[in-house]
Amino acid sequence: MDINDKRLDSLLTEIETVRRRRILDYSNSKDIRFIDPYHYTDKLKINNNHIILGRRGCGKTTLFLKIIESQGNQQSIIVDCQPIKNKGINSILIDIMKSIIKYLLDYYKTDLNKFHDDYKKTFGGLKAIKKYFNKNHELIVKKKNLEILKLNLELLRLKIEKIATLPEVVEISKNQEISKERKSSIQTKKDIKTKLGINSNLLSAVPEMNGIIDAIVDIELQSSMVHSTENLTSHKENITQNEKIVKLKAEYLNELKNGFADLFYEFQKQTSKSLVLYMDDFYLIDSKNQPDIIQYLHDVYKITRNSAFCFKMSALPYRIKTNPTGNYDFSFKDDFSIIRLDVDLSDFDNLKNYLFDIASNLKPELDISSGELISLFNSPQSLNYTLLAAGGIPRDFLIILSDLVNLARTENRKNITRENIYKIVNQLRQDKDQNIEYDTDIPTEIIREAVSQINSKVIDDLNTNIILYPADTAKEHESLLKNMSNLRYMHLIKENISSESRKNKTFHAYLIDMTFYPIAKRMKGDFNFREFWIKDEKHRLPHLHRAPIWNFEFDKENNKIILEYNKNLEN
Repeated sequence: MDINDKRLDSLLTEIETVRRRRILDYSNSKDIRFIDPYHYTDKLKINNNHIILGRRGCGKTTLFLKIIESQGNQQSIIVDCQPIKNKGINSILIDIMKSIIKYLLDYYKTDLNKFHDDYKKTFGGLKAIKKYFNKNHELIVKKKNLEILKLNLELLRLKIEKIATLPEVVEISKNQEISKERKSSIQTKKDIKTKLGINSNLLSAVPEMNGIIDAIVDIELQSSMVHSTENLTSHKENITQNEKIVKLKAEYLNELKNGFADLFYEFQKQTSKSLVLYMDDFYLIDSKNQPDIIQYLHDVYKITRNSAFCFKMSALPYRIKTNPTGNYDFSFKDDFSIIRLDVDLSDFDNLKNYLFDIASNLKPELDISSGELISLFNSPQSLNYTLLAAGGIPRDFLIILSDLVNLARTENRKNITRENIYKIVNQLRQDKDQNIEYDTDIPTEIIREAVSQINSKVIDDLNTNIILYPADTAKEHESLLKNMSNLRYMHLIKENISSESRKNKTFHAYLIDMTFYPIAKRMKGDFNFREFWIKDEKHRLPHLHRAPIWNFEFDKENNKIILEYNKNLEN
């Protein structure tokens, strides 16, 4: 394939489009391409709770978008966790509930418009008399059920809005005299009927609505009687209190669980669609808040009939805390189906095929094959170096490929060379360094110290790109190694392998990220670059088993911190 092929222009444009996909772009995303050799999409279509784990760029959001695009008998509810990451538990739950109600009301309006067209065709104009003789007609029954569903949606919406205004701790007087002024401020039934478009004929036809309206009025009344402890004294002129009841905001939220479960079941009955809540980048939420949020959603899932509701989360590996203290009635292993998008680097040939399949299938109408993309490289070595520079991560590979094509064109080269790769790799480091604050859950000072040790001890002293990390020490440093992997400073090649120099011990083999060792347009002088994927005549990996043995070394204080963070690792 010629480096100046016009089809490459379109491919590079597509790479730029997909490199920063957002879950909220779902409505504008069509023909999502997701290379799926492990059939993850089929697994996600099942109404179970799922956790999708993968490092940045492994395709978590793309996988969600692919499922949403082909949702079939599922109705998707989308929550991007980044805007709500700094909020407290109750505020996050309220935002999630508001999103659910908004999606359902929007769906209701669309579905109702379609329904009204059918209803008018059957009972419009002179045909209205049919209603009196066909009260059990499926359209009449559905109209009644849709009206009840709408009222219940409005009821939950109002409850959530009222709870959102409450302080974290509230006081209610058991016996209260509400002033005339306050009485006049409470919405009357008439006001509510007008607001919701309910007439007396509808109330006669659907008597269940009277109870719902009473409940809505009760919300208004309760809201007017609730005061924060700090503002309670300002209402003394209006309220006579005989006894106080202290109630937490969280208790009000817990009281909504059954309401949501019933609503989801009724929604499924009316639409034949189950509800799926997608929470992208859930790991951004404070780890201390994660278990309570998961517990709440898990409770709703458990009490919802007929599998009418489930939820799915995406996160970096080891950054979801489901039950760290054991005080919650669910577990990571027993209550979630886990999908891991990360692949290690041990099967190098399959990794190469996988990454080039992703690139060639981004825009099928271009009819670019994997073989054509591979032909852009001037040697197998330059191709392999590109795969290593990406660390096996699809998005990094696509970005590197795009940058390499542009650089080769700028330099009037016919092919991509190793020198091009070295230059591009240097530009990748900035992106990784910028994510330290977001992608690690241990002190950043320890991460920066680890990066410094890699530079001085591994790159400068050992002069290698591969290390064998003693398995026993890896257990002690587990939280650090997981974070270094999430940050893409280190890439796991293979766990539990042997060393030729120390055969009685077990090691984990790691690739040090390529951003550490190229200098300008060349490799660091006399650098021992180990091509670990090359096998000998006995199909062994000699470059891997002969790699230097090394591990991080910290003072007692930092070792203690790392061990403490190890306790929180779950996934």
